[in-house]
Amino acid sequence: MPIYGKITIPMRKRKYWLLFIPLLLSAGMSLRAESISLRFTYNYGNINGSDINTWINSYNTIWTDWQALNGGTLEGEFSPLPSFTSYEGEIRFHIFSGLSLNLAASQFSYRKEGTVNYVNEADNQDETHFIKNNLKVIPIKIGFSFSYPVLPKLYVYINAGRHIVFVTYKSREEYSAIFNPSGKEFVYWYTYDFDFRSQGLGYYAALGLEFDVLKFVSLTAEAENIWSKTDGFKGDYTKEFYDSTLDEEGKASLYFYESTEWGTGNSYSVLTGHKERPENPDITNIRRGEIDLSGLSLKFGLRFKF
Repeated sequence: MPIYGKITIPMRKRKYWLLFIPLLLSAGMSLRAESISLRFTYNYGNINGSDINTWINSYNTIWTDWQALNGGTLEGEFSPLPSFTSYEGEIRFHIFSGLSLNLAASQFSYRKEGTVNYVNEADNQDETHFIKNNLKVIPIKIGFSFSYPVLPKLYVYINAGRHIVFVTYKSREEYSAIFNPSGKEFVYWYTYDFDFRSQGLGYYAALGLEFDVLKFVSLTAEAENIWSKTDGFKGDYTKEFYDSTLDEEGKASLYFYESTEWGTGNSYSVLTGHKERPENPDITNIRRGEIDLSGLSLKFGLRFKF
């Protein structure tokens, strides 16, 4: 006997209806009045894999080994580049049902310096070594994102694409030494200035959450990973010495290598510029210097939808 008001779906067709139900709910939840949006984020990340920090930490080790080998007193240290914070602007163009084209740009910079002073009274020796690093990075990102509703007003999204960077790296190194072994003072000093530039092309991917607090405003939080290494740095340099006949200037390339030139019996990492690829029996594992921007960053932002 039929039951009025009830619709019976055959079993062989019911499974197809079950497939459509999540899609219909998703479409209903994802109806947002957006064709274009602007997002501003605060980012926190690091570049601990950079050749700059490897070199700086190695030079700290040089002076520690030197003091252990020769006695005397040692004060100060060189400072590696720290974790960075930056602000990013992003524009998102809606294409269809959750898929969008994303364009983003930001800028961040580091500036760190440090001084080491070594004194050996037994040899009437006083040495001072100063290093300053200034790194400026402008990343530009081009990619796609896909957003999917998980709760009313709450969306999970993925974002991926190419990561383009423009990098400026400036370094200054000053060294001075006063020796007075037999009552006659001798002063030795030099100053190096380098100004390098290069560009790099990598990838990025992000996973995030977006919550609509108002119809046209939402909060975002995401974790982003970047795969990006930049090398091929070239630029101007000057070298000045206590004897002006040794002065140099011109164009240089940035190199990274290991060297045993300091007489401690150990090998140390060096990042510096040379007109030509250095050839020296004390130098090994030479390659072009690089800035590694790869790593994970956390981003918190505010999106305005139009």
